[in-house]
Amino acid sequence: MTTLRTLRRTAVAALLLVAFLIQGTWALAGTTGSIRGSVNDGTGAPVAGAKITASSPSQTISTTSDSRGNFGFLSLAPDSYTVSVEKDGYNPISVAGVTVFADNSQTL
Repeated sequence: MTTLRTLRRTAVAALLLVAFLIQGTWALAGTTGSIRGSVNDGTGAPVAGAKITASSPSQTISTTSDSRGNFGFLSLAPDSYTVSVEKDGYNPISVAGVTVFADNSQTL
């Protein structure tokens, strides 16, 4: 009787192990976040070709706005960023304290 009980426990343990190993939907948390936004002039018109820089103690990254004034920074380390925008013919502007959290996107 104890042999049958041991065999049954071993079979249940093996089935549980197989079920965990073939599970297709692993829940993995991300470790980075993003900042997205758009650059517009005083009238609300998009500003194409503006240089946008996001800087923090952990990293500094730059990009350029597209023809509709949109920009995006992907895979940013969680931190507090200062986002600066500059383009010839326009006054530069900076927004401090943009906080990026893992698995979240901030919109400016």
